Amino acid sequence: MGYRSSLGAGFAGGALPGRAAARRARTRIPFGPVLLSRLPWLREHQLLHTDDTNEELVVIRAQHP
Repeated sequence: MGYRSSLGAGFAGGALPGRAAARRARTRIPFGPVLLSRLPWLREHQLLHTDDTNEELVVIRAQHP
């Protein structure tokens, strides 16, 4: 069970009422120092697999119509 953001389902369904929104950029990068410092807790709570070493960054642009 890898980490899954709740943004995906809500965003696709219009989670930003009254705003037009679109995903503008997406990339995967190695875990940074903050996430690395939290790995034991994340794995203990089964929020990351033991072999997960990357995170996904997503840029979303939203604006009032």
